[in-house]
Amino acid sequence: MAILKTISSGSIGNCYILECNDESIIIELGVSWSEILKGVNYDLSKVRGCLSSHRHLDHSTSIEHAIRMGLSVYSCEDVQSIHQDVKVLKKGLKTRIGGFRVQGIDLHHNVDCIGFLIEHDEIGRLVFCSDTCRIPYRFKNVNHFVVEANYSNDIIVDMLCDNSYIRSASENHMEITATIEFLKRNYSSDCNTIVLIHLSQGNADPKKFIRMVKEELGFSNVHVARKGIEVELLKEEF
Repeated sequence: MAILKTISSGSIGNCYILECNDESIIIELGVSWSEILKGVNYDLSKVRGCLSSHRHLDHSTSIEHAIRMGLSVYSCEDVQSIHQDVKVLKKGLKTRIGGFRVQGIDLHHNVDCIGFLIEHDEIGRLVFCSDTCRIPYRFKNVNHFVVEANYSNDIIVDMLCDNSYIRSASENHMEITATIEFLKRNYSSDCNTIVLIHLSQGNADPKKFIRMVKEELGFSNVHVARKGIEVELLKEEF
């Protein structure tokens, strides 16, 4: 069984474990190493590598720990400039990491940032994008979308009206309507799973976001990433 396990999601730290067959890959290293070890049940033998999208600590804080433990960490050139043993994912090329095939995707953040197109025989194709204001691409035959839905403009307006606005949303993150437009542009009959990630603690509404995506796409298997949640990833619907 293939699953996506959320260790943490949001500005407090980001880390997900993608488990397929007898191997796994860690996506984002933005929590303490002890949390990551707990997430893999203190067994690194099945971990084939780690991915980090960008330099911000809520995505990269445990890079050096992972490298010291003998794990290969893949990211962009900017992250390699800080952590010299990081391996760069070349744009347009697939890098084999165990049974995973990973390609970097240019994103739009306030530092160099990449998303990931991940392929594995057990799950098909998965798109992972976090910390970006837009995703102007079309992907074919995607089975699973793991994508940022950081905030809602409507919630921010409501908060401004009653002076309770919590500043966290910005031009550097994806607003829920932009997330939905991306999903609508890329949705196909191949899609089996949608996971919304990196929701703002104060400017997002998880239940409302799930409902919005379901209504706009006519698709029911929609989740919000939160600590401890495990989402089963099927290559085919049945």
